[in-house]
Amino acid sequence: MTESTSKKKFIFECQQTADPPCFKCCTGRIFNIYFEDLERWIKDQSIFRVFPNISIVIDNELPVLRFNFKDDGTCPMLIEKQCSISYSKPLNCQSIPLGFNGNNYYVQYKECEGLDKGEMNKEKLDEMKAKATKEFEAKTRTALLMPYLVQFISMFVQSEMSKASEEMMKSMDPKQREELEKILSESREKQVEETLKNMSPEEREKIEKLIKEKEEELEKNKQKEE
Repeated sequence: MTESTSKKKFIFECQQTADPPCFKCCTGRIFNIYFEDLERWIKDQSIFRVFPNISIVIDNELPVLRFNFKDDGTCPMLIEKQCSISYSKPLNCQSIPLGFNGNNYYVQYKECEGLDKGEMNKEKLDEMKAKATKEFEAKTRTALLMPYLVQFISMFVQSEMSKASEEMMKSMDPKQREELEKILSESREKQVEETLKNMSPEEREKIEKLIKEKEEELEKNKQKEE
């Protein structure tokens, strides 16, 4: 991998802590959400906050995950001029303004107010490059996983959120619980069937293995609750 041949030295310092604070990158900027973001949010429980604000949209004939921006064009996570998930920002937001295309590092957000401000040293630059590389890898992985990501998200979230729904399940009588589980099971099987139809044999084998592992995990969690 090589760096961009641009002669201009890259200097950057985020202005969100400046006076007044800048949130330009949180307004009107389109960016994708990656599988790694979802995994991290589920682990740190941010998923409860972000998941209702995520949609699957079509970009260049390909499905991608994105936030549903508010009517004023701002990110749904920006509340009272503060990022409500500043402790766990999307990978794209973490790498801003630097990007990586697999060969070169480049400025992916040229409108950033932090460009040419502050100081830049090797340690800081290496850290930013690492974040840009991580975003590129997440972008590549998510693109490969998108054919079945919707189904996997559903199962993954169901597994991790089982504790949150435990009280609701307890309030149901056995018959209601059985009916609910039947509906969820039938819906999941139908989604899996439709998704697998569009995959190559190799992709199908890999996904079926992942789904089987997740279903086994769900069953174990269910047995523990009982």
